[in-house]
Amino acid sequence: MMRDASSRRQSAHVLLWVVVVLGVLAIFTSLQRRMIYYPTVAQEGELLEAAAPLGMTAWRDGSGGLIGWRPAGQGEAFGGR
Repeated sequence: MMRDASSRRQSAHVLLWVVVVLGVLAIFTSLQRRMIYYPTVAQEGELLEAAAPLGMTAWRDGSGGLIGWRPAGQGEAFGGR
């Protein structure tokens, strides 16, 4: 009889942890999708000023357009762009 109660309690704990982990993953997934589809929009100058204290620099394409960010000082070794 004690084994049944202990087994049920252990099963309940496992189920609780599974529900908690799935809940946390659902929250992260919903936040990630929002960030992907609705990025922050700002002027290039504002973005450059915000990136500098974070140690980031503009990543530009062949025509000089801003395509992303990279760590400052990575230059050509980062990807040749």
